[in-house]
Amino acid sequence: MARWAKMLTPALVASTLLFSACTDEVGPEYQEPNTELITPNNVLTFESGEALAQAIGQLKDGSFDATDYHQGEGLFTSMYHILEQATAEADAILAPFAGLEDADLEARGADVAAAAKMLEALEQKYQGQVIFEDHLPTRLKFKDELMAQLVNQDGLLIIGTRLFRYQNGSIQHAALSTERNAVADLLATTPSDLVQTISLDTDKAGTANRDVVVDDGCSTANGNNQFESYVQVTNTYVPITITRREWVPPVCHQDDPCPTNDCPIFCLKGHWRTITEVIGEDLTNTRIYASLKTRKRTCFIFCNTKNLDAQHNLSISGFDINESTSGFRATSTITLDLFMPRESGNVSLQASAPAYTGFLCSVTLYW
Repeated sequence: MARWAKMLTPALVASTLLFSACTDEVGPEYQEPNTELITPNNVLTFESGEALAQAIGQLKDGSFDATDYHQGEGLFTSMYHILEQATAEADAILAPFAGLEDADLEARGADVAAAAKMLEALEQKYQGQVIFEDHLPTRLKFKDELMAQLVNQDGLLIIGTRLFRYQNGSIQHAALSTERNAVADLLATTPSDLVQTISLDTDKAGTANRDVVVDDGCSTANGNNQFESYVQVTNTYVPITITRREWVPPVCHQDDPCPTNDCPIFCLKGHWRTITEVIGEDLTNTRIYASLKTRKRTCFIFCNTKNLDAQHNLSISGFDINESTSGFRATSTITLDLFMPRESGNVSLQASAPAYTGFLCSVTLYW
């Protein structure tokens, strides 16, 4: 050891002993900080916006598995499950009457009346989330079918260290915290200052929201026979995110006022934390959906409609697409995801039921 070091070391020890003898202060007690973020249980977690876009691709090719992204307890329940559940409950109500002739239904008038009340209650139960037609569930009010399978029943998912809420026309997000529940901020009636919003409205007045289904079509009736056809477009957006690390310095505190001179000082150790930032949004998919339905008006439980099998011709065309289907059925559909998503465009619909010369639908939809 160098000579100066031998001389310095005893001096340091002596000064330390002298300081300890002349003060009653106690050295700080260092504790590990709480770094566990408060997260909802029934929610999917993605590392980045890019990972979310990849999950959407998996949905489209049929390889998606929610367990790859679910870190909570139990099974993940998506928003789309709401429609499935409402449909299953409606089917259960109608099941006892399947295949019965009109005379048999009239003989079971009390049972039919009870079923009518059950369908009314079902519609009330799901009215905030599901659209009903003829008192039966048909589709979600949230209009993005792909995202409906990735968000929970409140429209929530996690990307990195932020919680996102998908709604028609906007994506809201807030930072996850070790102390504050971000779910309450996103679901609050009054917007919190901690919530940021990605607005998906276009700049042009009168045009539809970019992520919301825009639709056009036509419908008519021929006696008790009803015909309905439409085409719709849904643009799906994901946040563009970046991740950075931030140093959180130690934080110390002491009881104030301190009744004695020896109150302990508590310190949380410094640590690194990961922060996810949103820097924009990216269009990841454009889905075109066309439908042709033929139905017959009937009065069973309610005066509504039931399926009417007929010859269908249905086609959509526009910018390198030309899809068609035909056959004898009550419902015909075409679902097409564009190879390259488009912020704007147009698609033409042609639909007809040849046996009913009064129905021919020909429209062009712009978005």
